[in-house]
Formats: sequence, C-alpha cells, structure tokens
Amino acid sequence: GLENLRQAMRLNPNYPDWYIQLLGGATFAAHQYEEAVAILRTARQHTRNSRAYLAASYAQLGRGAEAKAEVEETLRLDPQASVAGMSNIEYYIAPADKEHFEAGLRKAGLPEGS
Repeated sequence: GLENLRQAMRLNPNYPDWYIQLLGGATFAAHQYEEAVAILRTARQHTRNSRAYLAASYAQLGRGAEAKAEVEETLRLDPQASVAGMSNIEYYIAPADKEHFEAGLRKAGLPEGS
C-alpha cells in the first residue's frame, strides 16, 4: 500500500491532505515512526486523525512532550476523541495493526473512551 500511495502522490502533485494522512497512517503501521512524523508534518491542514497518528508516532519514539501536544490538538479538534473512538474510525485488516495504533494512542495519553 505504501508504494501505491507514493505513486498516487507522484502522479497528482496537487494531492489532497487525506493522501498524507493515509500515507502517514500506513507508515506508522509499518513501525516507521520517524518517517510517519515527517510525512504527517507536511499536511497543510491537520485533522484529528492526522494529529492522532502524530501523537502515536511521537509516543512510540519516546518523545512524550510532542505526543502530549498532539493529543491536546486532537482533543481541541474533537473533544470526544478517545482511543476506542479513534481505533473504530480507522480501518485495519489485521487485529495486530489496530492494537498497535491503540497502544500508541494510549502511550501518548489519549483518553481511553468507550
């Protein structure tokens, strides 16, 4: 999936920000946290989802202050955001990928939710 997203971005240099979110999320799922951060930081406008992926990436890198700042931004965009809610919005085929995202969100300090 990563190469397909990169090809789509090459073919459409005016790609929308959701391409960045998808690529950042896929890169996070591949445990490439530094690259995920670099990709996600290029978004022109962040959504709560891109902020959540940034928070989880920073948390997995051990960059707690930055993870916390992204959690605060996630909650500013969506005061009801939670680990449970975010993992239900994102679609994962493999349960391990969903658990990996949830673990990153927990580590970043996003509320658990229900």
